[in-house]
Amino acid sequence: MGGPGNCALGTSNDIFFYVGPFRYPSTACGILFSHSIESDHVDTAKATPFDSGGLVHRLGRPDADESVSTYLARRELPPDHRQYLSYTLTALFHSPEDYLEGTDPLHPSPLGLTGGDARAWTHEVRLPGRVMLWGNLHLQALFLKATVANDPNVEAMLTWCQRDGIDLIYLQNQLPNERDGDFTVLQRRCRRYLREKLNS
Repeated sequence: MGGPGNCALGTSNDIFFYVGPFRYPSTACGILFSHSIESDHVDTAKATPFDSGGLVHRLGRPDADESVSTYLARRELPPDHRQYLSYTLTALFHSPEDYLEGTDPLHPSPLGLTGGDARAWTHEVRLPGRVMLWGNLHLQALFLKATVANDPNVEAMLTWCQRDGIDLIYLQNQLPNERDGDFTVLQRRCRRYLREKLNS
């Protein structure tokens, strides 16, 4: 999960998670973890109220002369970052549903960030090292295309998921102009899944 941006930010050894639905647009399948995954990293997890990678090329900072790594370090949140998220949902948005839907907040970022898309205000959690997929007790759901699900290389993983009660969501195009693997299909299905879980 490296790249030039990760090196500039000092996050090249981290794994990144959005707190909410999938937001990275170059994605066709998705992995959703329960928030409990943070409990395994109480002393090492870091969070920010924005997508850290966006600082490199997408988001404007109040002081362009400040390095992205310094800005990121100043904006990292403590382990109880969900309290800040709660404030964000009530203070910046018309309703918490807007955060889920990716609707822009009513008020500008109090951090002075400008530009970008919904990732500019989507909370991110970074965990150090590696996060194993197979056998992970915090894995909640897999969102995947039927063509991937039929791949013999993933059959064992899907069998394990079914045995351990991991939700498997197969993505299907619903609109005439949608193509197999469209991010909009993944995102729409993830939002629906999260709504169902929140209302259950």
